[in-house]
Amino acid sequence: MGFISLSHFFLFGLSIVVGLVLALGFRKLPVDLFAWRSDRPVRSTLITIPLALFAIIIALLGLLTATSSAFLGTPAFILALYLTEATRSALVK
Repeated sequence: MGFISLSHFFLFGLSIVVGLVLALGFRKLPVDLFAWRSDRPVRSTLITIPLALFAIIIALLGLLTATSSAFLGTPAFILALYLTEATRSALVK
């Protein structure tokens, strides 16, 4: 891969903010992506932590491919992020 520079982290942060704004404007999705069981916070946390770490790895790999010449791989990473979050939400409920 390549060296991760400050511009990669800026792009990562910008992607998160733009994605959050877009996600808040979506219509109802098959799974509520912001699911959290307040009656079982330990279970929710134990499910969220490993999947969040996995999502961070996917996001960083997606940014590395987006900043290189492999733009065709970027939609696959976006889909992988959605599927990771949908899996987390389904397991939490």
